[in-house]
Amino acid sequence: GKYWSLAARLKSGIASNPAFQFSFDSSFFSACTCLQEPAHHTMGKGDEDIDPNAYDAEALSSENKSIVMGMIKQLKPSASGMDLSRVTLPTFILEPRSFLERLTDFMMHSHLILDVCDAPSDVERMLSIIRWFLSGWHIRPKGVKKPYNPIMGETCRSSWDHGDKGNTLYVGEQVSHHPPVSAFYFVNRKRNYVMEGHIHPKSRFYGNSAASLMDGKCMLRLLNSGEDYVLSYPSYYVRGILIGTLKMEIAGKAEVRCDKTGLVCELEFKNKGMFRGENNSVSGKIKRGKDTLYYIEGKWDSRVLYSEGKSGEKSVLLDVDPAACPVTRAGFEDTSAMGIHESRSLWSKVTEKLTSGNVDAATEHKFALEDAQRDGAKARKAADEEWTSSLFVPHADGTYSFKHPASGAYTTEEERAEYEKQWWALTKQGKLSTPDGTAP
Repeated sequence: GKYWSLAARLKSGIASNPAFQFSFDSSFFSACTCLQEPAHHTMGKGDEDIDPNAYDAEALSSENKSIVMGMIKQLKPSASGMDLSRVTLPTFILEPRSFLERLTDFMMHSHLILDVCDAPSDVERMLSIIRWFLSGWHIRPKGVKKPYNPIMGETCRSSWDHGDKGNTLYVGEQVSHHPPVSAFYFVNRKRNYVMEGHIHPKSRFYGNSAASLMDGKCMLRLLNSGEDYVLSYPSYYVRGILIGTLKMEIAGKAEVRCDKTGLVCELEFKNKGMFRGENNSVSGKIKRGKDTLYYIEGKWDSRVLYSEGKSGEKSVLLDVDPAACPVTRAGFEDTSAMGIHESRSLWSKVTEKLTSGNVDAATEHKFALEDAQRDGAKARKAADEEWTSSLFVPHADGTYSFKHPASGAYTTEEERAEYEKQWWALTKQGKLSTPDGTAP
């Protein structure tokens, strides 16, 4: 009530302010050295803002606060939260990279999952997967930022070189615009795992906070054991939009489940309440049937412990201190070698202008991309044509699968090298959803 009254009393509009002209088309947030073909790789602009130990709060200037207030004027209250898909977004909230690239953050601690297939028991494999799953949440930009909303048909590729443990390859594609859906696929042929899934962020506004409800699933498959681990995601929240310090939080329930072994890990991400609790906390249980094997508790941005259900003896599950848990960043081809549909190439003009502080030019380039996407949709509607993604196949249950998956366990180095060579060639393909498949 008081938040809406405050918003209603705001008199100054900002429709003519170019610093405000960004939209919530998909989500308020979202949160390499390559074998064979790619020869040169750079981190690229924007990477210096990605800090594994960044503080997730931001004090807004009076000017930026007034811009946020103007955004609130566009909203109306709703018991389930106001949909933000049509709300313009101020530029100071943008992170200079695409959401498809942000998905690579979950492999910055990829060493934690390299040996999962070698674990001697199903329980130890589950613990390894949970350790890796929890390690990705503390990777975030400085302050409260969101990446670009990908253009439908946009793709992103990267890889990690693990020496004698092979290469982890990644490709993502924006497979839908309304609703916004990003599909992704990771594979390490030598270490016998693949991971694929999709994310459909649903943005909501609740007064002094906004949320990105992370709908979708991720499946991690161990090729040598035939075990499939299905993972769900917690949600992102930004609090302090009207009152207090602007702060990003992660909250809600997540699950890691393997039907073959009967193991389930139930996790809950929590933050400080009125009288108790701590920010960035997580707790959970690993169960088989009705039996609780382990309890999990701690802070996902520092240290997480686990204890046996019977003895209660605690051990460290995850410590994200850089000395204990080093970061391995994704590597990319040089932008000049990328196709126009690949993220860093597609958004290069916007990124260049944002990082140099030229907001008006960044706005102009971003509008051109979004207008081209809308023109493509109109052209397909007029021609009665359906959009078909380049790299992923949609299924009736709303999931997506990669068109060129790895099949079977690792055999020889020759087979691995051939698969990776073909993978780089196949994932080079792509087309944008613009009228002629090119970017303006």
